[in-house]
Order: sequence, then structure tokens, then C-alpha cells
Amino acid sequence: MCDRVGILRAGRLVEVAAITELRSLHRSEVTISYTGGAPDLGAVPGVEGVEPVGDGRLRFTLTGSPAPALRALAGAGVEVTALAVREPSLEEIFLDYYGSASSR
Repeated sequence: MCDRVGILRAGRLVEVAAITELRSLHRSEVTISYTGGAPDLGAVPGVEGVEPVGDGRLRFTLTGSPAPALRALAGAGVEVTALAVREPSLEEIFLDYYGSASSR
């Protein structure tokens, strides 16, 4: 188990960070169950890829603080009956970073 990781790309060290820091920079997957009309989360900072996943369920990705998304859900006039947040694994963070590192 480690507290910090280094990411190498093409033989060069491109990132050294604590695992918690890396996780906060990458997207978490959020699934909500709700009653009432579907909440509009399209303009919420950090929320992307909102998609229905069945009756009364939405899934979206979240980057950064969950506060804006939680405020939007609270003010949307729906009752959130369940909320699940899945943080990316270290492997998913690495693959996401490695794929986007060429544009940095």
C-alpha cells in the first residue's frame, strides 16, 4: 500500500501526487434514484455525461466537489431516495491520466 504514486510516460516522470489528490482530480461516477420529474443537472459545475439508467435513476460523472451537484439535487423539487458514488480505482486514474497526458 502506498500514500503517493508517480506516473511515468515515455520514460519521463509526469506526475507525483498523493492518491487522495489524484482521486480528487478525476471523475467519480454517481448514480441517483429519485421520485418525481428528472432533475436537470446539465449546467451544474463538475457534472458531465448525465444519462438515465432506468425509471427514476440517473448516472453522471462528477469532477471536484460534490457540493454543487448536491445543491442542485436538493433544489430540483425531487426526492432523492438513493445516492451512490464510486471513486475511480488507481488503475482507472492511471489510464485516464495516461490517455490525456499528451495534451498537457
